[in-house]
Amino acid sequence: METYPSMYHHGTLVHTPMVEDMGFATDPAIRTKVEAGVVQSRARFTYTKKRWTLRYEMLKSTNMSTLLAFEVARLGGSETFYWVCPLDNVTYTVRFVGTVSYSPVYETNNTRYSVSLSLEQA
Repeated sequence: METYPSMYHHGTLVHTPMVEDMGFATDPAIRTKVEAGVVQSRARFTYTKKRWTLRYEMLKSTNMSTLLAFEVARLGGSETFYWVCPLDNVTYTVRFVGTVSYSPVYETNNTRYSVSLSLEQA
C-alpha cells in the first residue's frame, strides 16, 4: 500500500496541511425517542471511522503535481493509502472522499496553489 506524499523542497518539509475539520465519518450512535421524551441510544458500530478535511495554502506547483499524480494513481477514492495525521502523528489507513480541489493563487502567477481535500479512515 502506498504512503501519502510529503511535501519537501531541497530536503526540508515545507508544506504541512492545515486540518480544518476532524471528526467521525458517520454518526456513531443510534437514538430512538420513546414515551415521555426519553431517548434510548446505542452504538451503531463496534469501530468508528474518522474523517479529516485538509487544506494547503501556497502549495508549490511541483508539489501540487505530485499530489495530483498520487490522487490519480489511487483512482480517486478507490484505493486506500497510509497517511500520518499532523495532529497526533498516528498513521491511519485512509482514502480520498470526493474530489480534491486545486485552485491557483493568482497573485503568484499560478506557481502556487490552494488545495483542499477530505480523507476518511478505511
